[in-house]
Amino acid sequence: MTMNVAVRYNPVLKEFYNRLVQRGKEKKVALVTCMYELLTTLNATVKQGKAWVSPIAEAETEKVALSA
Repeated sequence: MTMNVAVRYNPVLKEFYNRLVQRGKEKKVALVTCMYELLTTLNATVKQGKAWVSPIAEAETEKVALSA
């Protein structure tokens, strides 16, 4: 159930999920793949000891920094 909410409201996971479904994956398979992707991201974040930053927020920050 949590992943259903995540693919609805998290833009990164939403895009990833939609891409998988468009490629012909079944919806449940796409959800499980998103779960794996999220767990992999969380494990890497904990292992590196850094705070998680959304790739979208990171890109927006870079745009602001480059334009300044």
